[in-house]
Amino acid sequence: MPNRLSLLVVLTALACGGGEESFMEPTEPPPEEPPATNVAACAVNQELGPGQQCSLSGGAVFEVRSDGTACLGGSICAGSGITLNSFSASRITGTNRWRINSL
Repeated sequence: MPNRLSLLVVLTALACGGGEESFMEPTEPPPEEPPATNVAACAVNQELGPGQQCSLSGGAVFEVRSDGTACLGGSICAGSGITLNSFSASRITGTNRWRINSL
């Protein structure tokens, strides 16, 4: 006949999941989105609209965002024009489209 202490241990084990260890698997953060690949090369007089992008010879990407702003290399952003070294692009008046003026 079990004594009170062993009965208490059995009841406690049953209340805690039958004595089995339970743990939650750690959740991993979602993988980062890889950088864009196979982006077409930029060209003088090329027009780009929101969501479009092209790449420069040095690997930087010029992209037009959904709000009509444009970014060069992800860090230089503007609403009407970007000029850096030999690269120049400007927003086409009255639109969210951009034209590459020089490379």
